[in-house]
Amino acid sequence: MVLIIILTVAAVYAVDFLSIRVPIPPSRQTLGKVRVRPEWVVRLKNGKDDISFGDPEVDTCSNSLFPQMGYTPCWYMQRHQNKEIDVR
Repeated sequence: MVLIIILTVAAVYAVDFLSIRVPIPPSRQTLGKVRVRPEWVVRLKNGKDDISFGDPEVDTCSNSLFPQMGYTPCWYMQRHQNKEIDVR
């Protein structure tokens, strides 16, 4: 049973990988853009956190199920539009 699950996940990942490398149909966009807002979290001397918001920026994402080509999937980035940058 475990082997079937592992093979199924491997097959889904392989199809996802190929769909990014060889887009079908050829006009399909493999990369997308999502607007994110950075949040700088800085630890103060008194132990509290100071949060500063940066200007919105546009990040590149992959139109795939899993992270591909070093990019986060667009479906994940659209749900997590605040990018926390921890400076502690």
